Amino acid sequence: MTVKVQMTVEPPSGTVHTAFDLTWGAVIAPNDFEYVVKYKPPGASKWLKFGSDASQPMEYGWTPNQGPGTYQFRARYQNTHFSGQPHSRWSPIVTVTVTS
Repeated sequence: MTVKVQMTVEPPSGTVHTAFDLTWGAVIAPNDFEYVVKYKPPGASKWLKFGSDASQPMEYGWTPNQGPGTYQFRARYQNTHFSGQPHSRWSPIVTVTVTS
């Protein structure tokens, strides 16, 4: 089975005051699965959890809280009963460029 979890952002760039619309997923997650979204703020080397995991596709209004720079986002499905497995592959990374 191939599962694609699409991640989008509009607009792709803006200022620290821009309200960005992040969207992930297009359908309700399969039974026992949820969407997981992670991000990297500017200068970070590790992915951080973004918000709460959810079974519904989401559209989220986000304003950069860690200043200007490049933010990266990715999403996937994950089984709610078995931590770390099974899960889909990560979506392609979405990049947001933020200026002051």
